[in-house]
Parts: sequence; structure tokens; C-alpha cells
Amino acid sequence: MKLFNLLFPYKKYIVEDAETKEEKICYRPMLPCSVEWAGKKSPLTDGLLDSGADGVVLPLGLAEFLNLDLNPANKKPMNVVGRKIERYVTKANLILGRGGRLVTVSDVTVSIPTEEDDNTPIILGRNPIFELYNITFIEAEKKFIMKVYKKQ
Repeated sequence: MKLFNLLFPYKKYIVEDAETKEEKICYRPMLPCSVEWAGKKSPLTDGLLDSGADGVVLPLGLAEFLNLDLNPANKKPMNVVGRKIERYVTKANLILGRGGRLVTVSDVTVSIPTEEDDNTPIILGRNPIFELYNITFIEAEKKFIMKVYKKQ
């Protein structure tokens, strides 16, 4: 697997403030990615780079599109914000980056919630992303830098 250093700006979103109901601007570290398995590949999209997540989470609709193994025997609960959610656990390939600077990470263990939620983004957690890269979030400049991690 060939790794590249990557740098991306945060993505700008307009969100509604829960208390005031007013629109406000918010920025999130979104990493361009696609997912593939068994000859099927998703369109390029953005995955939330989440240092608080243990692994990779894919939406159920995307998993169904890719024909990922959603065998009931692979069901296990995962902890999400203090509650347990049923999920499938299977494998997929991640393609990170864009514009010719693409990194393919093969056979990544992924979690897929068993129920569809239109708000579920692709979540890119510590395993495997943070094991391959030293990641610096630069909040003041609304960008993040991913430098290839080299073991000493």
C-alpha cells in the first residue's frame, strides 16, 4: 500500500442551533473517500474524520449497495454516545483522497448499524486511519494534515 501525505480544508455546513433554532456555520474535518468491495465502488463522498471513534462506520444503504456481508451471525452491539446499537461487522476496502492522490486501505473491518438512519455519515475512526497517519487538526485554519506515520 502506497501512502501519501494529505491536507484538506474542513467542510463548511449550515446547521440549526438546537436552542435558538437559528442557522449557524459549522466546520467539520471531512476526508474525501469511497468504499469498494467485490467489484462495486461507491461514488466519491466525504467521511467524518473522528478521533473519538474506534473504527469505521458505514451507513446501511451504502453497505447494501456494495453487497457487503450483512449476515445476522455477524451482529454485535456497539457503544454510541452511551447507548448500545446493533450492528453488522464485515470487511470493505477504503479509498482515501482525491485528484489522483488516492490511498487504498484493503480489508478494513467496518461496522454497519442494522437500522437505516439518513443522518449517518461515513465515520473514519482511529482504526485504521490513525494507525497509518499522524493527524493534526488545525482548528484556527479549519484544515487537517495527515502525515504518513513511520515507526521508529
